[in-house]
Amino acid sequence: WTMGGNPSRYGYVPTTELWVDHHLSPVDATATLLHEAVEHQHMQDGMSYENAHDIASAAENQLRDKLELHRVNLKVVERQLGRHK
Repeated sequence: WTMGGNPSRYGYVPTTELWVDHHLSPVDATATLLHEAVEHQHMQDGMSYENAHDIASAAENQLRDKLELHRVNLKVVERQLGRHK
């Protein structure tokens, strides 16, 4: 696994856990956790990894788009404070 993993995809992940890389930013960890949860649930319901992954990726991208709307751009803040040109 790279950014995250779930027991439906990786047999060595305990059945009560979803794994997220501890080096991820809070935004990336949140989006990855959603991806793993959605993917795992669909695979538990009998869906193939490929289809479950596609649905999970779409859910992850929607969340990332929503989070991006609320992201603070530090350069804009610094420019407004007169600290950055």
